[in-house]
Amino acid sequence: MTLDDVSCLLHLPLGGRLLDHTSLTKDEGITLIVDLLGSDAFNAHIEVTKAKCAHVRTTYLKEMFKDISLR
Repeated sequence: MTLDDVSCLLHLPLGGRLLDHTSLTKDEGITLIVDLLGSDAFNAHIEVTKAKCAHVRTTYLKEMFKDISLR
């Protein structure tokens, strides 16, 4: 289901920008991954290299948090 599907089903207009964020450098991305997600810098560097930008892939997050149980 997409945002467009929800708009059509609920008759809600869509307007404005869907994402509004600033671009990050790889170094800024690594810093955020380490500070906010608790990754180590080496693994964060490998991840942004694999993702080819200052992002993390869902598979990376799943691996990082696989031992955390939801309550």
